[in-house]
Amino acid sequence: MILQYPRIRDDQGFTLLEMLVTLAVLSAVSTVMLGAVMSVRNVARQLIERGSENEEVYAAQAILRSRIQSLRAVPRAGRATGVVDLQGDDQRLSFYAPPLDRDVPDSLQAYRLIRTATGDLVLFSAPSLSENLDLNGRSLVGWRRTKLLDGVEELSISYFGPAPDAAGGRWQRFWYDRAQPPQLIRVAARFYGTDRRDWPELIIRPTVTMNMACKFDVITSRCSDTAAR
Repeated sequence: MILQYPRIRDDQGFTLLEMLVTLAVLSAVSTVMLGAVMSVRNVARQLIERGSENEEVYAAQAILRSRIQSLRAVPRAGRATGVVDLQGDDQRLSFYAPPLDRDVPDSLQAYRLIRTATGDLVLFSAPSLSENLDLNGRSLVGWRRTKLLDGVEELSISYFGPAPDAAGGRWQRFWYDRAQPPQLIRVAARFYGTDRRDWPELIIRPTVTMNMACKFDVITSRCSDTAAR
């Protein structure tokens, strides 16, 4: 007589098929997680690179903001009062302001912002007492060139203030021979299509206004309190 013992199933182990399925699932999960990690790393790298590329844009905007905010009045022949001589259209802007740090302690400077035919955004400057200095002239002989940016495809400048032909303020493309500077100046730029840099919106409020009753002090380029009494 042959005795048969019941077969005991070992539920603690895995069959070969179960192990293969488990490995396949783990491999798929690992692939998905690795892809997600690589995607996050790529995005982070792009943000860092983009921020680095935009540093020169931020620096250029800081220079423009500091100069335009600090507009100064200048003397004009035949007038006892100073004039905030700002002349501009949608492609160029000319004005007077204190010198850049590198030019201190030079005198008040004339500035001209333009985009060149080669796509450079340039801020030209010249001492305000230079002979034959014409803020509206096309000649740049004697002006010092400060390149702010390259690769600029388009420059657009607009001015907010009272309109000559309408009541109230609005954005305008031109600002010539006004008694007061514009309330706001907007400088917009666009880079060429392959350029990854961005130009954040730049709207500047000049801090200077003119009291037309004051007497102009040539030395300080400000209204003279004693002369105004």
